Order: sequence, then structure tokens, then C-alpha cells
Amino acid sequence: MAFVNWILNKVGLETMEMTRMSPIDLFVSKGKGKVVQSNINDACDKELRRRAIQTIVAFFYQAGIAFNVAKLDSFKEMVASIRNYGPYLKPPSYNELKVPLLKNEIDNIDKWVGDQKMEWSKSGCSIMSDGWTHRKQRTLINFLVNSSKGTVFMESIDASSYTKTGEKLFELLDKSVKQIGEANVVQIITEWKQLQFSK
Repeated sequence: MAFVNWILNKVGLETMEMTRMSPIDLFVSKGKGKVVQSNINDACDKELRRRAIQTIVAFFYQAGIAFNVAKLDSFKEMVASIRNYGPYLKPPSYNELKVPLLKNEIDNIDKWVGDQKMEWSKSGCSIMSDGWTHRKQRTLINFLVNSSKGTVFMESIDASSYTKTGEKLFELLDKSVKQIGEANVVQIITEWKQLQFSK
């Protein structure tokens, strides 16, 4: 009875009218002189989506996943691939995630980085570096490479023990340039306000 009441509420009918309706009338309402077919599928689809979304939300909370993960293209692609497969997709097991699927993803990332490097040699790239100080006063420096194909993270360095001088900054950037190839680097972009390197 509760389910029927839910359906009736969804299609805009009053539960009290049920006793004077035929079964077909439950899904048909009258309005302004013409019969309007209520879309029961829409009501059911909304409820199914609500339940599905709630399981995704529960997964985010239980796994401690940051909310900005929902903005990633890969998250949207994952949801789309599950939808395309259909209702009988068997989720990956712990062992699959730990060994073979991890290896597959590493191979995919290596191929993607390889494509990026080819672009660096064709049209050049920019080295991007920024530094920030952790609340425990640790100085961290990130190095990334940007090109028309996208951005690749190179490395993050804990520079807490370094003397914050212009010479040390040059040494770190020079190392990055040599790793990428001097002929491929078009420009270097840095942000060092928080590090306060001396001249």
C-alpha cells in the first residue's frame, strides 16, 4: 500500500480517490477537458536515480573521497561506462585492483606521458613551478610541464633543508630543463611569493 501511495503522489493523484478509480485510472488524470497520460516512467526513473546517486554519495563518504573528485572527467567516464555496460557489471575485486588493473593503468599513464613528450618536441612546452610553505613550516616545491596536449606533473621536492637563495632556485629549475630537454622548453613560469627566496 505504501508503494501505491508513493506512485499516486508522484503522478499527482490523491490517495483518497483510489477507491473510486479503476486500475487504468490510477495512471490517467483529467485536466481541462482532455485526458492526460501521466508519465509513470519519469517517476520511477527519478526514484531509481535518487537511490543510485545515494549509493555513490555513501561511497564518497565511507572512502573519504574529496568532493572535487566528482569534477574529474574520469569520474564521469566511469559512470558512463557502467551505464553502457548495463545492470550486470561485476565490480573489480580487491586483487584485481591491487595487481593487474593497477599495472594496466600504469601502462596507460606511461603511454599518455609518452604522447605528451612527443608533443614537447614538436611544439615546445612550459615548465611551471610553484612553492608553498606547509603549516609545519615545510617548504614544498612542485614542478609541472604544460603543452598544447595538457599538463604533466613531474615531481614535488621537499626544500625545507635548502638555503632559500636565487642560486638554489636556478639549480632546481635547471635540473628540470635538462630532464625535459633544453630545445623543448619555451618558457618557465614560477610563483615564489610564499617562499621568499633571497636575491
